[in-house]
Amino acid sequence: MIPSVDAIGSALGAGGAAGTTAGVKPNGPGGFAEWFGRALDQVGQLQQQADDVAARFVAGQGPDVHDVMIAAQQAFLALQTVVQIRDRAVEAYQEMMRMQI
Repeated sequence: MIPSVDAIGSALGAGGAAGTTAGVKPNGPGGFAEWFGRALDQVGQLQQQADDVAARFVAGQGPDVHDVMIAAQQAFLALQTVVQIRDRAVEAYQEMMRMQI
C-alpha cells in the first residue's frame, strides 16, 4: 500500500545517515546543494504519493483512511525536515557573515 520512505536519509545515499554531513562536500559533486536538491525531489515524490493515495481513497479504490493519513504525515514531516535544514543552513551562513576577520 504505502511504501516505507525515509526521504532525507535515502537522499543522503551512501554519504551518511540522516542528520549527519559525513561525506558531504561544501560544493561540487556530492555537495550540500546536490544533497539538498535530492532531498527536495524526494519530498515532492512523497507529496505526490500522498495525493495519489488520497485520490484513490476519494474514488473508493481501496486505501483505508489511516493509509491516507500516514501518507499525508510522511509528506508533511519530510517537508518540515527539509525546511528546518534550510533554516539552519541560512542561520549558519548569516552567523559566519557576522564574524569579524
